[in-house]
Amino acid sequence: MKILLVDDHKLFSQSIKLILELSEVIERVDLMDDFSSVLDFSYDDYDIVLIDINLTSLYQEDGLSLAQTIIENGCSAKIVILTGYSKRMYEYRAKIMGAWGFLDKSIGPEELLQNLLRIYQGGKIFSRSEERFS
Repeated sequence: MKILLVDDHKLFSQSIKLILELSEVIERVDLMDDFSSVLDFSYDDYDIVLIDINLTSLYQEDGLSLAQTIIENGCSAKIVILTGYSKRMYEYRAKIMGAWGFLDKSIGPEELLQNLLRIYQGGKIFSRSEERFS
């Protein structure tokens, strides 16, 4: 499994990278640290793209907007939101735009790996019911 992590918190993203690389099912974990060509990037080189909602220091909009743009451009990678923002409206927005999951950064490493494996195998991970939010 090849994973790209899009997060502007270097300590967090490098820690996740180290943790995921310990798993035998993870072939590669890359970090996006150059957002100058974020819309021209080849996301299709990955199985899963993990995107944080808060990308204020790297991107002019939020991570949900970036995720939506990537999905609308026909990316074959599974887009997953990995964030500390657990508000229902964010999760709902991620779900209706076509993301494969909405994961809270407070989960443990083993749970993260299990969720990524489930998504890789075609499952979706959302904790909320399909309610409409305004």
